[in-house]
Amino acid sequence: EAEGAQDEANHLLRFTRAIKDAYAPEERIELIEMLWEVAYADGILHDYEANLLRRIGGLIYVSDRERGAARRRVVTRLGLADESPPSQH
Repeated sequence: EAEGAQDEANHLLRFTRAIKDAYAPEERIELIEMLWEVAYADGILHDYEANLLRRIGGLIYVSDRERGAARRRVVTRLGLADESPPSQH
């Protein structure tokens, strides 16, 4: 199980590094906003989705503030209740 988690982390790091290097900060924020749209596609934000977006945001150097603003834009656009993402355990 630990090896699987390590493989997933390495895989995520490889892709996020390419994104960080290839895209301007504004484009990375747009990408996070698109990922929020995917996460909310079923109308529910699950713990795993919120955690994954937090991790991706950090790896591509999108601040928590920018990531939160992108989430709020998506919630507003989709007409969902503006609830904070699930807390970390």
